[in-house]
Amino acid sequence: SENLKVKGVITKGIINVDNEISIVGLGMKGIDCKVTKLESNYTTVDSAKAGDSVYITLESFVKKEYIKEGQAIITSGSTKPIISIKAKIVSTDLSLEEIQEKGNNFCINSDIKCSISIISEEEKIIKVKLENPMVVVEELEFLIKKDNSVIAKCKVNK
Repeated sequence: SENLKVKGVITKGIINVDNEISIVGLGMKGIDCKVTKLESNYTTVDSAKAGDSVYITLESFVKKEYIKEGQAIITSGSTKPIISIKAKIVSTDLSLEEIQEKGNNFCINSDIKCSISIISEEEKIIKVKLENPMVVVEELEFLIKKDNSVIAKCKVNK
């Protein structure tokens, strides 16, 4: 069977052909495999760095149904998916009280269900509890949505 090719942007570090990687997040068990080919700007390359948009070809045993949009590819063992994020609301048209009144049935980014609790109203710091784990990097920005409407834009707060 043909090797699966996935597309994304490298957010941190460097990835090389033959690197051992893990595909993690969205509540899935995770898959460990090797990078068999790397393409950037429609050219086959040996490595790519943060900021590069790439196609990564994975080992042949990795099937399309194992992977969902919103998962992350990480160097094996470099980070763990989490289910709770401390974040700062960077923009919203609502007060934190109005957000709380909307109930606790929200989604972030690629439709990961979550609930929100307020840590500091003054500093607009919230705790986002995810239904499924995801990989979170420092400075990650994400959208909180309710019924496909954006409620707030947030940034991970470490």
